[in-house]
Amino acid sequence: SPAAGVATLNKNKTAVFLASTYQDSLVPPGNLIGFYDKLTGPKHLEFAPGDHGASALAGLYGQRSALWISVGKWVARYINNGTEIAGKPVQLTDASTGTVHGYGEFPSAAKPDTLRLGAASGTPATGTLADALGSPADPGWAQSIAAGTPTIADAGPQQVSIGAGYRPPTAPIADVSRSAGLVWSGTPVVSATVISGEPRVHVGESSTAANASLFAYLYDVDAGGTGTLLSYGTRTLTGTPGVAQAANIELDPISWTVPAGHHLSLVIDSVDARYLGRSVPGSTITLSSSASDPATLSVPVG
Repeated sequence: SPAAGVATLNKNKTAVFLASTYQDSLVPPGNLIGFYDKLTGPKHLEFAPGDHGASALAGLYGQRSALWISVGKWVARYINNGTEIAGKPVQLTDASTGTVHGYGEFPSAAKPDTLRLGAASGTPATGTLADALGSPADPGWAQSIAAGTPTIADAGPQQVSIGAGYRPPTAPIADVSRSAGLVWSGTPVVSATVISGEPRVHVGESSTAANASLFAYLYDVDAGGTGTLLSYGTRTLTGTPGVAQAANIELDPISWTVPAGHHLSLVIDSVDARYLGRSVPGSTITLSSSASDPATLSVPVG
C-alpha cells in the first residue's frame, strides 16, 4: 500500500495528486483521506459524484473534463516546472448542485455539528435529530430491531458501467420498517446547508448473537417525505452476546447541499443487499443511548 511509504514520500517532497468519487462501490473513498492528511509535500485531493472511475471516464475517451484539466495543470506545475496552481488543495464537487467547494484541508478535520439521537415516538416510531449543544441531558433509551431483516433503506445498485450520471437511491422514509430498522429525523433547514466531509454515528449496541452488522444511511428528505441517499456507512461488531459496546460508524465522505425546507433523516438497519453482512437472522440487535454517553450523529457543515 502507498500508505506504507508516506515517510519516504514526505522526505522526497513528492507531489501527490489524488482523485476519487463519493459513491465508489469498489474502493471506499474514505480510505484516501487518512493517507492525504499524512502527506506533507505538495498534495491535491478531488472528490466528485459518481461510482467507480466516473470522474475519469471522459478523459479516458479523449474528452475534456474537470478532473483531467486539473491533472494537466498538476503535471505542468510539478513535471514541467510551470506556474503555481490556483485554488485550494481540496476540491469537492457538490453532488446535488455541481458547485465546487474548495478547502485548505479535508473538512472532516473541522469541528462538526453534533446532533443527539433521541428516543423514538409517534407512528411510525421516529426519533429526533436534535442539536446536542445546550440541550438537556437525555435520560437514555434502548430500542431493538430484528437482525438480518432488510428495510427499504439500501445503498442501491452498483452503477460502475451506467453511461448516465449517478442516480442516488431514494426511499419514502415513513415506509422504513421500524421492526427491522430505527429512524431519526431532524427539523427542516431554514436556508440551503452545505454538508462536506465524513458524517459519523456513535451509538451503544448489543446483540443476542456474537456478530452484528450495522448499516447507517443518511438521507436528504424533501417536504413530501422522500429521502435521497446522501451517504452511508457500515460497521460489523463482534463480542459477547448481551454485552453492550460502542458502535462508531464512519459514513462515506460527501459534499451535498440540503435545500431550504428539506431535513436530514438517519436510518440504521442490519442488512444491505450490496454487502455480505454478519447479522444473524433470528437474533436481536439493541441500540442505546445514555446521559453519560449519548448517541449522536456528527455532520460536517460548511
